[in-house]
Amino acid sequence: MNFTLEGCRNDGSPVITLPNSSGDFICPDSAYTSGNLGKGWNELDLVPHRLTMSVGNQANATTSFSVVLAADHKTSGKTGYDVVTVPVINAAKSDPSCQIDVDIQRVGGSVTGGADQVVYTIMNVTLDKGKPCVVDYTLRLALGAAQYPGSSLQAYMFEKRTSALANAPFRSPCVKSSPRSLARP
Repeated sequence: MNFTLEGCRNDGSPVITLPNSSGDFICPDSAYTSGNLGKGWNELDLVPHRLTMSVGNQANATTSFSVVLAADHKTSGKTGYDVVTVPVINAAKSDPSCQIDVDIQRVGGSVTGGADQVVYTIMNVTLDKGKPCVVDYTLRLALGAAQYPGSSLQAYMFEKRTSALANAPFRSPCVKSSPRSLARP
């Protein structure tokens, strides 16, 4: 199986306008990266992420599997990401055999030792051998995320092989800018 987790880079090039002209929180393809997401994100922003999956053509390649989509939630009482939206199949980039079933959002303990808690969801995937499956989802930067310790928040993806999470995380750093102000009208 192959996985690529990417987030939307918001550094001004290209200019990111969300929702896009179709009303979706999906960035232009050129803005997706597996690296730093830039300083253009603010508290309460929905930060687009994309997971691209495929399975091999080998005789023993599995066509049904589970994936955990997770992100740093709390560290030392400070909240980073607080919502994982329900992933949606990107039909233009996916084979018709791509099917997903998504569990509810949960909050759990540390996954990689960086955050005290992570916010996550589990996605069951069915996909024909040798075919692509692309899902888009967002992570919301919590109110107060600018106070999150460290220089970046992380998003992760794990293949769920058993009840224990397996594989090393894929990193998708997000450097926050100053928080937006909230005022009553």
